[in-house]
Amino acid sequence: MGTGKGIQQLALILLFAAILAGCASSNNTGGTSGIDQMIPGATKWGHYNGEPVTKWNPDGRTMTLLTELRYTDPHGEVWVAPVGSLVDGASIPRYLWSVMGGPFECKYRNASVLHDVAGWLRTLRLHKYTPNFEGMTWKDMVLMDEAALEAQGVATISISMVREHTEKVKPPRALFVPFPYGHALGRPNDPELQHRVLKAALDLLEAPVGPVLSDFPDEAESGVEPPAPTQASAIAVAASTPDDPAMETTQMRQYHEQWLAKNGGRTAFGLSGIPATRFRGVIRFLQAFAAGEDADMPERRADLPLANFIRYCADDLKTLNYEGRMAMKPTSGGDEIARWFWGETATGQLLRCVKDRLDASDDPRWKAAAFGVAR
Repeated sequence: MGTGKGIQQLALILLFAAILAGCASSNNTGGTSGIDQMIPGATKWGHYNGEPVTKWNPDGRTMTLLTELRYTDPHGEVWVAPVGSLVDGASIPRYLWSVMGGPFECKYRNASVLHDVAGWLRTLRLHKYTPNFEGMTWKDMVLMDEAALEAQGVATISISMVREHTEKVKPPRALFVPFPYGHALGRPNDPELQHRVLKAALDLLEAPVGPVLSDFPDEAESGVEPPAPTQASAIAVAASTPDDPAMETTQMRQYHEQWLAKNGGRTAFGLSGIPATRFRGVIRFLQAFAAGEDADMPERRADLPLANFIRYCADDLKTLNYEGRMAMKPTSGGDEIARWFWGETATGQLLRCVKDRLDASDDPRWKAAAFGVAR
């Protein structure tokens, strides 16, 4: 039998041959009409209602659709790209253009028009909103906030977990819930409570004018909210704790790697932009800062305030320890891990000292960072 690499190479050769055959067939007068093209990846033929009429935009890279383009798939579903849609061609790497054709060539041209507008929405099951985003690409759409979506005729609802932030941002409709992070709909395995949260959020659609910020619930019965995560200030420090956070971090990194391996690489680590292998340096930086020194790290971006950078480093340290602890003791709960971290680790004691220096400052940004460091 051939090697896995040989099989992959053969598959690529067959794929390119099929693509080239498809491009060549579009030029045959006796073959399948250019209108009856197949979207790449489909298993049966569909048809377009004509050819797209476009004009180049001043950027020289995108085009604007001047006529509506429709594609009917083998199941009778109709994909529509409306007039004014922006198109940047098929997603074909430049190094394959000589083999597959450019982004505006061959059968991929028409498919790319639909991909940029209706196709992308269809993958999200939002294709009924295609007319609301006429003239946009999916890249424009993913940058839209609630206000921009509302301006396009799409009603929005937010579930807020930090009321102060929502008051400043002022989204059109928001429901504040008194639950801890990760529990936006309330206690796990409590569908009655979760349906109440969803209903309260959907009820905000009846508000004719925004911004609207509502609290849930109006009258919370005892025990309805999941317990809030334990804060550092509520945890007593053990009589004896390690005194070397750098060594402790190196040890916890091994368990964190086990966490990554077990969970397919998924992690909350990475806010600081510094890899875990460099976190002994982060520890030294935080120790110098906690001691009152004018400390900094070359990895901090020039546009990122020092207090924010410290907060990101602290969050990464907590993530490394919390996820590492879950790899060590898979049955550990959130409260148990918090009490272990803040009460029994050298890293927890270091972050308490960092928090104290931030909180002693008159700068409100430092005080805000202090709150985040020690929770």
